[in-house]
Amino acid sequence: LQCVGSYHSHPDFAPLPTIIDTLSFVKDAHNVSCRVEAIVSPYDPSHADASAPITWYHVNMPPSVAMKDALPDDVDPATLGCVPYRLQYTTSEGDTAANAASLQKMVEDLAKKYAPAHNRANIEGLWKKTDDGSVILRIDKMIESFRDKLSKGSQLEGKLNSFVTYKLDVLVRAVWSVYGRKDTDNTLSGDGHQKPTDPSVLHQSSGGQDADDDEPISDDNTEQ
Repeated sequence: LQCVGSYHSHPDFAPLPTIIDTLSFVKDAHNVSCRVEAIVSPYDPSHADASAPITWYHVNMPPSVAMKDALPDDVDPATLGCVPYRLQYTTSEGDTAANAASLQKMVEDLAKKYAPAHNRANIEGLWKKTDDGSVILRIDKMIESFRDKLSKGSQLEGKLNSFVTYKLDVLVRAVWSVYGRKDTDNTLSGDGHQKPTDPSVLHQSSGGQDADDDEPISDDNTEQ
């Protein structure tokens, strides 16, 4: 078993690599021969629909940087020529489709693990208000995103569809009430990341050609 990458979240802002993300990628590249990274943004209020956007990327590094054993924590990787590039990807369906029982156990285990966490989001808090004044809670947004991801893999049918439609929110709320921290905060706790100040630093790459030949992408074209 070999680790080829990792993922993390930007809970309430766009899934674009920050300076901290890029620096972390460069440092970890010494331990992983083939490295990709994903950022998911579950509760970004500027995102148009409920499906959580995900950005996959890698960082192009000059040989002089790649050969270094260590980098200081306060260095800006851009000054060293380290630039994040978006990866174009396709999602393939797994050999074994998800089933309601395994999905329920996975959701329950995750909810129990993260509900008491100090830096977790309050899923019963507000995600955003629509133009007509309707209120959308984070848990409703999360479930809709979950349905969207499963339906794209043609796995949302039968008992699985029934679980996501009728039982998922009940299960999460029940676990939350037992294991969750008791607060009424409608804001998200930060994850220690610096919000990106210049989204244009994220470039686009197919992964197969020289990334230096690609054009930067703008903030209006950050989701695929």
